[in-house]
Amino acid sequence: MFKMSLVILSLLLPSVVFAYNKTKNEDLFFMTTENKKTISPNGIEHIKQSEDLILVAYPDPIGKPTIGYGHLILNSENYDVIDIQTANELLVRDLNIAIDCINYNVGVGLNQNQFDSLVSFVYNIGCRNFIESTLLTKLNNRDYDGATSEFKRWVYADGVRLAGLANRRAREQKLFAA
Repeated sequence: MFKMSLVILSLLLPSVVFAYNKTKNEDLFFMTTENKKTISPNGIEHIKQSEDLILVAYPDPIGKPTIGYGHLILNSENYDVIDIQTANELLVRDLNIAIDCINYNVGVGLNQNQFDSLVSFVYNIGCRNFIESTLLTKLNNRDYDGATSEFKRWVYADGVRLAGLANRRAREQKLFAA
């Protein structure tokens, strides 16, 4: 019902998530994420290796303005040049969105490698794409092998197969299967 327009954001308290319907610009609910998984230091390093640190705004492969560790610059943001501290703050903010998305939408158990792999995946493709993915469907149906095979489908940007995405998905798939 809210699949298309649900946006989940972490608030100041890490155990609380605020969701709102972006299309209708209305608040929906609060929910707790206490006792939920979080990314490991290894998972953060995996993402940092996949996302080059670039301190000046640049277009991503499909032309979206990007900065830092692959942070998509929102219309409400004005970043042309940032420092490392700001890049790390944006990374943490974007990681929290990916983490909350996984904790909210994955209904099966995950080991730490699987969780870290999914955080990297969602960090890159976004929560909406993850929610609509066959990977999530297979995972929630306890088809871990089928979910593992889905990573290799996500190697295209605007219809073009990118070697960088293929390499990233191979690393995510390997981590997920470990």
